[in-house]
Amino acid sequence: MLTLINHQSLQQNQSQLDPTVLQRAVVVIYGLNQDPGTYMATTLSALSQQISDPNVNLSSVAIMDPYFANGDDKGTGYPWSTKDGSTSSALANPTISSFKVLDQLIKYFDNQTVFPNMKHIVIAGHSLGAQAVARYTQIGDQFATKSKVTYWIGNPKNFAWMSTDRPISSKVQDCPTYDVYRDGYTNFTQYPMTYATDLVAAGLSAILANFKTKSKVYARSTQDFGDTSSNCNPFTTVDYVDAGHDAGTMFAAPAGRARLVTDNFYGDNVIAPDFGYPRLQAGDDPLPDPKLVNPNRQYTDKNTYADNMKYQGC
Repeated sequence: MLTLINHQSLQQNQSQLDPTVLQRAVVVIYGLNQDPGTYMATTLSALSQQISDPNVNLSSVAIMDPYFANGDDKGTGYPWSTKDGSTSSALANPTISSFKVLDQLIKYFDNQTVFPNMKHIVIAGHSLGAQAVARYTQIGDQFATKSKVTYWIGNPKNFAWMSTDRPISSKVQDCPTYDVYRDGYTNFTQYPMTYATDLVAAGLSAILANFKTKSKVYARSTQDFGDTSSNCNPFTTVDYVDAGHDAGTMFAAPAGRARLVTDNFYGDNVIAPDFGYPRLQAGDDPLPDPKLVNPNRQYTDKNTYADNMKYQGC
């Protein structure tokens, strides 16, 4: 049996959630600071700022932050200190992937017997958590879920691009390591793993095909300048919330609230258009907002990239 510490939201009256009322589940993966409690607070704050639809509230939306404890959490996530067997198999089971945990959470919330009104499940990550969610969309299992599943990827340091092409060729020329794993898949060496081993062994084309089956949202802060990045690799892509590298601001922005808590809330596939106008870079606007987009705008990048994709979206 796998025991996992989770942060779980409550109803508006501070009682346990009623599974028969829930219509949405948001699973949030935190960043480098190992602070699921902070991410729970910021997600709750974002939900509380959603006032356009009173049906979207603490009773209809479940928020869960799973806590993946590591060696830095001795005395916190790990109940024992270094001297008390903190690395024993009772606490650290290397055969269970965190991605397997996410698989189980999706299956759990998609159980229509337990959650008869569930419409949408969001797996969200910011910063280092976004890197995890991005990788999960690439090699995560495919499920025939009754609920729609969306993966929200906010401000990752790297994307693990599945092509050596980049929209800005001049940046590529200035950065010879631009595609080295984890920014791309050049020099990728398979490491000991227990999850999706057959898929990874099948190669990049198989991973890309799996990735295409997933519904994904990429969110980027226009004031996130990659200050913690130690190399040139993250600066070879361009992408739009007016914020720095801050999960709370990203979650609470109109774009964050839409993707995390309101898009497809009733299971009718109604989702908000793209956020972030005027665009800082012409292109990459797959779901334009008709109120804001300039119909006469000329895309500056006419190239066709891997898999016949164009920069203005697919």
